[in-house]
Amino acid sequence: MNRRETMKLLGATVLAGAVGLSSFAWAQDQKKMVTVVKIAGIPWFNALENGIKKAATDFSIDASMVGPANVDPAQQVKLLEDLIAQKVDVIGLVPLDVKVAEPVLKRAQEAGIPVITHEGPEQEGRTWNVELIDSVQFGEVQMQRLAQEMGEEGEYVVYVGTLTTPLHNIWADSAIAYQEKNYPNMKLVTDRFPGADEIDTSYKTTLDVI
Repeated sequence: MNRRETMKLLGATVLAGAVGLSSFAWAQDQKKMVTVVKIAGIPWFNALENGIKKAATDFSIDASMVGPANVDPAQQVKLLEDLIAQKVDVIGLVPLDVKVAEPVLKRAQEAGIPVITHEGPEQEGRTWNVELIDSVQFGEVQMQRLAQEMGEEGEYVVYVGTLTTPLHNIWADSAIAYQEKNYPNMKLVTDRFPGADEIDTSYKTTLDVI
């Protein structure tokens, strides 16, 4: 299964779980779920949106996706506040910063709105978190692929979405630990860089590193 198929499956899984939160109540009339992602308009979340749309049809839910124009936790919080004010039935979230999101998610819970996160295993204020991969193994496999391309020697850098995105940093930690254990002729040349969610940012950073 490739990454695009995985994200479509994730969209369906999240909505299936949302239906399961209260299947009897949901059968009475169509409910609304909105998922807030880290940034709108990038391929990763475009694939997720396709999965959400398909699952919305499959489960007869009014489901949609929104995201900030830039990787900005404050913008993400504003979107969450708007959804609470709209009194949506379920909120989905791919958090940029778990600490920044925590207070607004607690307000959602107080308002009786379940919160389902992805890439947020440590997020306080969530109802539950959905992942489709083993995070440690994912990081290790990424390093195996990188080592294969590098001939198991040379210098490399690591990118994450943000330095406050828990799951990205778990992946990075796992990849680096695997390299240190298995590929002694490879070297991480500097601390990890944020910006992996934005092509222009990661491209510019790469040019600076080179």
